[in-house]
Amino acid sequence: LRYFQKNEYNYAIREFRSFQRQCADSEMADDAQYWIGECHYVQDDFNRAILEFNDVLSYRKGDRVPAALLRQAQAFVKIGDPTDARLVLQKLVKDHPSADQAAKAYGILDTLRR
Repeated sequence: LRYFQKNEYNYAIREFRSFQRQCADSEMADDAQYWIGECHYVQDDFNRAILEFNDVLSYRKGDRVPAALLRQAQAFVKIGDPTDARLVLQKLVKDHPSADQAAKAYGILDTLRR
């Protein structure tokens, strides 16, 4: 996370992947996957970010799914794909209605409807 905070994204990705290999059963493995997606997102590599955020969904014990779905939808908006953004946001509000990200999702959905 320190590498991410210092904008050293390639090092951050390497360390997050290393953590995932060494601690695959950790409750933090989904967090590492989320931050990998975030590294790509902040570098404007939105297509790769979408794929990495999608991988967060495979962690059954994880708590990063709502955040990953929101960020994935934002990446779809950035690449000019409002249809997929809308689908992801609808999944977020349906599956995680009480998550903090659901309120943001409703706001983005309103914007996409205009």
